[in-house]
Amino acid sequence: MMLTDYDARKCALNPSESFIVQAPAGSGKTGLLVYRMLSLLATVQQPQEVLAITFTRKATAEMRERLLELLSHAEQGLSSNNGYQQQGIELANAVIERDRRLGWQLLDSPHQLQILTIDSFCGRLAGSMPWLSRLGDRPRTTDKAESHYAAAVEQLLAELLDTESELAADLQEVLLQLDFNYNKARSLFAAMLQQRDQWLRHVVQNDLTALRGALEHAWQTVANEQVASLSKLLPADTLENLIGLARYAHDNAPSDKPEAAQELRDMLAPLVCFERSVRLLGVAEWQALAEMLLVNTGESFRKRVTVSNGFPPKTAEKEQMMAILREFEGDGDLLRELNGALHLPPLQFSDTDWAQLESLRKILRALAGLLQLRFRAVSECDHSEVTQRANLALQELNDPTDLALRLDNELKHILVDEFQDTSHGQIELLKRLTCGWTKEQGPARTLFLVGDPMQSIYRFREADVSLFLQVADNANTQVFDNIDVQPLLLSENFRSSHTLVDWFNTTFAPSFPAHNNVLSGAIRYASATSNKSEAIPAVTGLLANDRYSEAALVVDALQKFLRTVQDDKAQVAILVRGRNHLLQLLPALRAAGIAYTGVDIQPLANQQAVIDLLALVRAICREDDRVAWLGLLRGPWCGLTLNEIKQLAPRRRVSVWQQIKLADLAMLEAASAQRLKRFTDLMTRVLAQRQQVDLSGLTRWAWQQLGGPSTLFGASEQDVATVFDLLRDMQRGGDIASMKELDTALDGLFAQPGSAVGGQPRVVVSTMHKAKGLQYHTVILPGLSRKPPAKGKDILMWAEYPNQQGQSQLLMAPFQLAEQPRSHYNYLRQLDKTRAANENMRLMYVASTRAEQHLVLIGEATYDAKTGDLKGPAKNTLLATIWAATKTQFTADAQTGEQTKEAEAAPPQTLHRLPPGYQTEQPPNVRWRSEQQLTHGPNDAEREALEYQWSSDVAAVVGTVLHRWLQFNHAQILSINVDDVIMTLWRAELLAGGLAPQRLSVALLRLKKAVHSMQADPQAKFVFGKYPEQRNEYALAANEDGAIQPYYIDRTFVADDVRWIIDYKTTYTEQPDLKAFAQEQVQQRHRPQLENYGALMRELDDRPIKLAVYFPLLGQLVSWDYQE
Repeated sequence: MMLTDYDARKCALNPSESFIVQAPAGSGKTGLLVYRMLSLLATVQQPQEVLAITFTRKATAEMRERLLELLSHAEQGLSSNNGYQQQGIELANAVIERDRRLGWQLLDSPHQLQILTIDSFCGRLAGSMPWLSRLGDRPRTTDKAESHYAAAVEQLLAELLDTESELAADLQEVLLQLDFNYNKARSLFAAMLQQRDQWLRHVVQNDLTALRGALEHAWQTVANEQVASLSKLLPADTLENLIGLARYAHDNAPSDKPEAAQELRDMLAPLVCFERSVRLLGVAEWQALAEMLLVNTGESFRKRVTVSNGFPPKTAEKEQMMAILREFEGDGDLLRELNGALHLPPLQFSDTDWAQLESLRKILRALAGLLQLRFRAVSECDHSEVTQRANLALQELNDPTDLALRLDNELKHILVDEFQDTSHGQIELLKRLTCGWTKEQGPARTLFLVGDPMQSIYRFREADVSLFLQVADNANTQVFDNIDVQPLLLSENFRSSHTLVDWFNTTFAPSFPAHNNVLSGAIRYASATSNKSEAIPAVTGLLANDRYSEAALVVDALQKFLRTVQDDKAQVAILVRGRNHLLQLLPALRAAGIAYTGVDIQPLANQQAVIDLLALVRAICREDDRVAWLGLLRGPWCGLTLNEIKQLAPRRRVSVWQQIKLADLAMLEAASAQRLKRFTDLMTRVLAQRQQVDLSGLTRWAWQQLGGPSTLFGASEQDVATVFDLLRDMQRGGDIASMKELDTALDGLFAQPGSAVGGQPRVVVSTMHKAKGLQYHTVILPGLSRKPPAKGKDILMWAEYPNQQGQSQLLMAPFQLAEQPRSHYNYLRQLDKTRAANENMRLMYVASTRAEQHLVLIGEATYDAKTGDLKGPAKNTLLATIWAATKTQFTADAQTGEQTKEAEAAPPQTLHRLPPGYQTEQPPNVRWRSEQQLTHGPNDAEREALEYQWSSDVAAVVGTVLHRWLQFNHAQILSINVDDVIMTLWRAELLAGGLAPQRLSVALLRLKKAVHSMQADPQAKFVFGKYPEQRNEYALAANEDGAIQPYYIDRTFVADDVRWIIDYKTTYTEQPDLKAFAQEQVQQRHRPQLENYGALMRELDDRPIKLAVYFPLLGQLVSWDYQE
C-alpha cells in the first residue's frame, strides 16, 4: 500500500529500518536527510558511527550548517511556531541530551560529524590503506586530468615504433579500423580513459574463455529481458491475431515481385513456423513481429499496409491489421520495446568481432596501466582513480581487509544523498562497506538512500539511474546483501505554486515513459501535490521566428519581471542547455541594459583582462611568440591601431619584439609613440630578469607596472587574481612546464559572476545542469528547439547495467567501419540514443521545476514549406519531449529580432587605451631598518634554521607545509578535523618536500600539534578571522639597487582601521615560559624583517600599521606598532 507523504516522511525517521526515498523536485530532500541524521545520532554511542555521503561540497556544507543550527537552537532551549521546524528542534533535543550524557561536545567539536563528499570519503579509504589500495601516499585529486590522459595515450601510441612490442599488432588492427587517423585515435582513447570506471574491472581478467562467456551471457540476458518486457505489454489474444496475420501475409506475398516476395517470406518465417504458446515467443519471433509492425528502422508504427506487405486491398485481414496498428499508435512503451527487439544482435560474437575485442582489451589494459604510472609520476590523479583505489582497499566482498573490518565495526548507519547519480564504482563501494552487516549483530545497521530518478541528468559523469531502480525494486532484486531496503515516495512540492505543480503533472505524466526500464534508463513520472493556494498564470509558451527574435522575447520577459515583481530578493533565471545558446542572448541583455550574474557561463580564458594577461605571460616566456606580442601591442598599455602595428612589425621572420625595439617611433603619432616607448623600456627590464625571478612574481610585477590593474573593473579583478593563483600553483622551480599546460588548466574555469555586466543580480544566467537544486521566482527556458551536437562513433561501445540479481553486467562491441544491421555495435549505439532521449526528458523536467511561480518556455517556430502550417520541433530537442502535451499552449511571435541582430553583429569597436602619460607608482626604494635584506618569500620556511629540540631538516619542510596550509586553508584551520585524509595529504607533501621517510612521524606530530594549538588558542581566532582587505601570501615588489624583487607577506588585513602585517614562524621549544621565549625570538631574529615589511607597506597604506609574529606551534602572538 502506498503511504501518504506525511506517513512516508514519518517512516523515514525510523532509525532501525533502511529506506530508499524518491524525493521529487521541491520535496525538501535536504531537510529530510538532516532530520534522519538527527534521529540516528540520538541512538549511537559515537557521532562517527553515522556517515552521510553527498556528491558536492555545497551539499555537504548546507547539510552540516542546517544540522548544527538545529543543535544550537536545541542547546539554547529555543522553540518555533512552525511545526516542521519544531520537529527538527525536538529531534535535535534528543541529540543534545545524548551529547551531554556521553560527553561528545558536538557544538564545540563539529568535526566529529561525518558529512563527506563521495570523493573525500573515497580518498580517506584509499589513504587509510595505501598498500592495499596501491595508491601510496595520497596524490592530489584533480577535475582536469585531460593532460594525463593525453600523456598516457601518447605513450601507448609510441608502442607502434617498437617492433618487439606485443601491442604493436593490436594497435595496427585498431588503427586500421580508424583509417590510421591518429588524431581520432588520440581523442577516442582519451575518452575511454575518462570512462574507465565502467569497463576497467571487466577487462582486467586473464581468462579469455570466461570473459567471452560473461559477455555473451550478458547479451543473452538482455535478449531474455527484452522478450519478457514485450510479453508483458501485449495480451495473448493480440499475439495470436498477429501470428495469424503474419501467416496470411506470408501466403499472400506479391507474386509479381519475386525478390520482394521472398524477402517478405523470409522475414515472417519465424512466426509462420512457430507452433508453441505465444508466451514462449523468442527473439526471432519478436524481431519478425517488429519488422511487420514498424517502419523507418523501428522509429514508428506503420501508418498503412499494402499488397507489398502481404495484405491485398479490401480484405478483412487488412482491416484487422489496420485496426491493430491504430490501437498501437501512441503506445510509446510498446514502440520502444519493439524497437529494442528489432535491433537485438546475435547472442554470440563472430570470430572476427571477438578478435577485434581481444585486441581492444589488451590495449585498454595497457592504457589503464600507463595512466596509473602517469598519476604516480606527477603525484596527481582523477576522481575515478580514487574510487577504484578505495574499492581495492576494501577488497572483495567475500574477503574483507582489516580496513573493511574496522569500518564494519565503526559504521552503524550510512546516508547517501542524490543516489540517482550513483555510478557502478560507487555502488560497488557501498556494497563492500555493508557486506558484513547482518541482523544478528545487535542494534540495527541502516542504509538511507535519497534521490529522484526523474532528476538523473549526469550520464556524462557515469551516473546510471538504473541503479536507483534496482535498489528500489527490493521485492525482486536485493542489491545489498542482508539489508532490506524499503522504498518510500514523497509527493509534496514545497517550492512551486499549485498552478505550476498541476502543470508539471499534466505535462510530464504523459510525456515520461509509462514504465520503468533498467536497461534503457526509462523512468515513470511520479505526480506531486502542492499546498500553496495561489492560482496565477504559471506557464507562458512562445515560439520565435529565429534566434534573434528569441533573444528579444527573453528581453521582453525579463523587463516584464523587473517591472512587475517588486520583491528585490526575487530572482529570474535564464536556463540554457549549452553555453553556446547564449551567443545571441547576452548581447541582447547588454543592449537592453539588463544587469545579470552568470553561473559558470563565460569561460575565464575568454575574458578580455585574462586574454591580456595571458599574452603577457606568453611574451615573457617566449620572445618569438608573434601572436602574444601583437596582443600586447593592442593591449590598453599600448593601444596601437592595426595600421601602426603593420608599420612597426611588417616582417614575419623576425620577432615582433626585435622589430619594435629597433623601430623608428617617429612614424607613429605622438601619443602612440609615448605609450610604446614606455612599454619597450618596461619589457626590457622584465626580460632582463627572466632568469632571476620566478615567472609568477615577474609577471605580477610586469602587470602592475604596465597598468593592468587600472584596466580592471568589477569581477574582472578576481578573474585576474585566479590566473595569478593558478600560475603560482603550477610553478616548478620558478617556471611552468609549458603554456599548453596552462591553457589546459584554464579550460573549465569560468569568469566570476557579474564580470561582464554589473548591477543587482536579480537576473541569473546559468546552464540547466548548474541550476539543479536551485529555485527562482521565474524561470525562462530559451533555445528549446535547438538540437544537441551530434555524437560521433566511439572506438568501443559498451553499456553496463545490473541484472535481475543486482549484479553488474557489461555489454561490449568493437568499432565497425561499415554499418551492419543487427550488430552488437549498432544495438549499443541505438541503446545509447534511447538513454540519451530519456535523459533529455529528465533534463526538461529539472529545468522546469526550478520555477516557484512562473515558467516561460521559448522555442523556434518552423513551418511546412508547402502548406505553411506550423511543424513540430525536431525529435531530439527539449521542446519535443513535451510538445504533444503542450503544443496548444504556445503562441507564435511576430517579432523579427532585428535590434538583437544589430546588437550582436555591430558591437562598438572601441580600442581601450591608458592615457599617454600614464605612470604607475614605482616600487619604493625602501630604506631597510637593518642591513639584512628581505628574504621572506614563498619558500621562506625552507630557509629557517630552527634548532630547538628537533632536527632543522624537519623544521624546514614542516614550515613549508604549514605555511602552504595556512595560505589556502586559513578560513577552515580552526574547525578542520585532522583525520586520516589530512594526515595522508601532509605525508605526501612532506615527502615531496624532501623529508626523509624516517622523520615522517615527528614531522606529522608537529603539524598536528600546530593545528590543535591554533584551535585551542583564542589569539588564532583573531589572526584567522574574516576582515576587509585580507590577503594571504600578499605579493609586493621592492626596488633594490635598480632590480625589482617580489616579496610575500604571510597575512595582512585591516581591523578597526589598522593595517595588520602578520608573519608565521614555526619555531618550537620545550621551554616552560612560551611567552617569554616567543618575545625573545622576535627581538633577536624576526623584528628587523617585520619592520622592513612595515616600511614596504607604508608606501602603499597611510593607516596605522601593526606588526606581528604568530607562532602556531607555541600558541603565541607577539605584536607591536610600526613606527616610521
